[in-house]
Amino acid sequence: MHAMTYRDSSLPPLSTEDVAPLVATVAGSVLLAGEAGYDDERAVWNLNHELVPAVIVVPESAADVRAAVAFAAGQYRPVLVKTTGHQIVGQAQYRFGEWRLHTQTRQITNPDGNAVVLTKGEYALLLAFVSAPQRPLTREHLLQATRVHEDVFDRSIDVQILRLRRKLEPNPGLPRIILTERGGGYVFALPVKFA
Repeated sequence: MHAMTYRDSSLPPLSTEDVAPLVATVAGSVLLAGEAGYDDERAVWNLNHELVPAVIVVPESAADVRAAVAFAAGQYRPVLVKTTGHQIVGQAQYRFGEWRLHTQTRQITNPDGNAVVLTKGEYALLLAFVSAPQRPLTREHLLQATRVHEDVFDRSIDVQILRLRRKLEPNPGLPRIILTERGGGYVFALPVKFA
């Protein structure tokens, strides 16, 4: 099992120059960090990923951390988990039904193998769902996950759900993938595998 190194989010953002000395201390380990900014993200991707197989910027979900650590420990590929929009970026994918959500390219592949274009908001929304499959997610949680502005009403998530259903569901009027939980939000009905 790999060592874990934690970087506190209260520290100033990392620059590429700051990261270079860290590589020697975290080589072969999983680097956990607080919430990332642009400089952190750029510095992370300048790392030699053969030395540091995974960098995880701690998200809100413990399940996301567990999945990313298991992925990194098992396959030694770069993974970056960010709080912002519950994004997992790296050479990984979520599989549900015959669909595949590719986190590196932020694209989804339908059962026929064709790419389906997602907007940034649709990607963030789908990522929130696949990160918590078969569990009810409130509108508030989904709004936070998609980073919709605070002045937008929670019903705006319903419009985003409808747009996403049109891309995923054979019959959006009778959804089988994203179900409405009366009074509770929405549920992603399919089991999801992280690979």
